[in-house]
Order: sequence, then C-alpha cells, then structure tokens
Amino acid sequence: MPVKCELRENGHVVYITVTDPWTAHELQAIYNVEKPFFDQAHHPVHTLANLTAAHRVPSGLLGARNGSPHVFHPNRGEIVVVGANSLIQMLLTTVIRVVRFQGLKLFATEEEAWAYLRELIASETAEKALA
Repeated sequence: MPVKCELRENGHVVYITVTDPWTAHELQAIYNVEKPFFDQAHHPVHTLANLTAAHRVPSGLLGARNGSPHVFHPNRGEIVVVGANSLIQMLLTTVIRVVRFQGLKLFATEEEAWAYLRELIASETAEKALA
C-alpha cells in the first residue's frame, strides 16, 4: 500500500507515509480511516506526512483536498511535511493557500519535524492544564 497512516504520540499526530507509485485516490481512501482519530480527540490532531519516498505527483492531487480531515476537521492541527520535492511543495503551498489554511510547515528531515511537533504538543498540553 503506497499510502499508509497510523495514530502516534498518544493520539496527537496522524503519521502518513507515501511511496511511489501512489495515486490521489489512494490518499483520499485513508481519510475514512483517519476521520475517527479527529472525531474522538479532545485536542488538536496534527499531521506528519513523510514524502521522502514520493517523487512524482499523481494526477488529481489538487482534488484530493476535498474531504481531508487534515484541512477541514474542527480538531485539525498543523500539517507537517517531510521530504517533499520542489514540485510537491509548490502544489501543497498552492492548495493550502486556496483553502486558507495557515498551518503548513515543511521540513527536510523527520527528526526536525518530530522535534517541532513534540514541542507544539507540549505547549498545547501545558496550555490546557492551565485552563
């Protein structure tokens, strides 16, 4: 399966891996798997998408934003992308701009992405404890 997802960090992060060859339909197919992660959360659910093994852009990718819990769910957090080539980065930033979502971060390594997310989750957890 070229597009896989799993819940990590005690329900705070949906971790997605994408490998070639993949299709926009395969990406959209995991939305039904992921939606309960967002529905059942009482905190933001962030997304870490590892695209280091995805080198091509499938047709229909722009339409794959439709129904995405990563962008449209009320419990969505930030979207962190690792290893996207320049074409995928351009498409991602364009889609994010079109839907007016401001939580996209791009990282070169997974270690940097996890460090960022863990700091963000710690901050959110501390904020919630004070409330």
